[in-house]
Amino acid sequence: MALSELGKVDAAAAAFLESERRFFPGDLWGKSVALYGRGHTYAQAGPCAEAQSAFEQYATLVGSYDPKGVEMVHRYEAECRASLLKQSPAASPNLAPAVPAQ
Repeated sequence: MALSELGKVDAAAAAFLESERRFFPGDLWGKSVALYGRGHTYAQAGPCAEAQSAFEQYATLVGSYDPKGVEMVHRYEAECRASLLKQSPAASPNLAPAVPAQ
């Protein structure tokens, strides 16, 4: 998370991937923390596709025992996309404000 806070998104994501790899296969909590951290890092920085991928992996991992966690990451995915639309309305022409006809 420190790398993420310093704006080093790629390094943070790589660290989370490495930590996920190092947890024992049965350590669901450890793996879920690494997946969530990677998703959160991407969501804060803006690459929502990468955030969505990590959050979907998280949801698959914890879905059978943490439905509220799954709801939470789906909400974060939606918030990431909405944040991007607010920052760059030109990137999504279908959501641009309508211009009244003259």
